[in-house]
Amino acid sequence: MKVKELLDYLLDLYPLDLSMPFDQGKLGLQIGSINNPISKVILTLDVTESVIEEAIGKGANVIISHHPFIFEPLLQINYDSSLGQKIKKLLTHNLNVINLHTNLDVASDGMNDFLAKRLGLTEIEPLEIKSSDQVLRAGLVEPQTLALFVQRVQKAFNEEVVRYVGNPSQIISKVGIVGGSGGTEINEAIFLGCHCFITGEIKHHSALMAQEKQIALIEVSHSVEALYLSYLKEKLNQAFPGLSVHITETPANPFRFSYPK
Repeated sequence: MKVKELLDYLLDLYPLDLSMPFDQGKLGLQIGSINNPISKVILTLDVTESVIEEAIGKGANVIISHHPFIFEPLLQINYDSSLGQKIKKLLTHNLNVINLHTNLDVASDGMNDFLAKRLGLTEIEPLEIKSSDQVLRAGLVEPQTLALFVQRVQKAFNEEVVRYVGNPSQIISKVGIVGGSGGTEINEAIFLGCHCFITGEIKHHSALMAQEKQIALIEVSHSVEALYLSYLKEKLNQAFPGLSVHITETPANPFRFSYPK
């Protein structure tokens, strides 16, 4: 099996025309050749030094990453830099890198549909995905206090800690969610009538705005997106039974937490 067959399958599931403008040109096959035969596949949230070493050690020559490996345009490849070292290692070992970012976030049965379903939302909208601006998913939960819903979110996403904004006694029944860093979608969540919006990397001024507009916010880690890798592995196993697919053993979340003793 060659890279082209895998790539065609992935881009049929997650079309490039659903990617957001800032992702244009960064998605799909970023390093490698569509004509390369596949040995094994590694799934990851990010292409880090550790993930590259893991791929080499496991004999995998395809890395499927959610976040684009090369995000900013390159003017030089300096082997003394961290990025340059990683590029050199990928090329030396003939590794192929496929990026699936906002096209996967937006697509039907993609990242945000997955997160909404994992949380147990019902009547999830939108039902039909037509454009890249339909990244947010909204759905219903049985009415409950924000305090209880925060615990539900924490359990569903295996989060050690979460931050939230809002009155703990506020009743939540309609919820919006965007995996990763989705603070720019707060106003859309308000427009859709959501009582609570879940995302990562919420800015201070966004939290203040939410307070004023009386929408609760729950901030989860950006790395909750790594939960999707198991689902993607299932899809690949079903589509290509003979393909060896592994989820990286490298932890997705670089943060640690300190608690007072």
